[in-house]
Amino acid sequence: MNRRELLESSGAAILATAFAGMDELEGAEDKKISALGKRVIRIYAGAGGESHVQELVIATKTTPGRTTRNASAIPSTGAIYSEYTSSSTEDWHRTPARQFSISMSGEIEVEVSGGTKHAIHPGDMVFLEDLKGKGHITRILSPVTNIFIRVPDSFDVVAWARSA
Repeated sequence: MNRRELLESSGAAILATAFAGMDELEGAEDKKISALGKRVIRIYAGAGGESHVQELVIATKTTPGRTTRNASAIPSTGAIYSEYTSSSTEDWHRTPARQFSISMSGEIEVEVSGGTKHAIHPGDMVFLEDLKGKGHITRILSPVTNIFIRVPDSFDVVAWARSA
């Protein structure tokens, strides 16, 4: 087997391993999910005002006669396209609105209470709802492009992630 064939077969094995057992993980919110696009990262304030990160598995279903799997529709009140052109740190702050942040490019690190840090990569979807309390720190590690999708105050991201 030549080097290219070895790399191709190794890549296929890695992908197969990454996606094996995904159905078993759909109810396990506390486990790390390795497949991008299968989760939403929730940043929220707890009862005491401290900020937390939670990974939610997004439930999807197949529409009869189709091969795609879809989650439930998300009601939105607006969208913002943002570019961060250089590395920077935004110290403790709260989100201005309940919103999804979809990372299109670049690398971000978010820090919540207790020093817990979470890497945000291209393709990641984050739901920001820490409107009160301590907030979070955002570190832009490389130029970033994000799309922010604002949702109504009544939107429940946990219920959305569990429904399909």
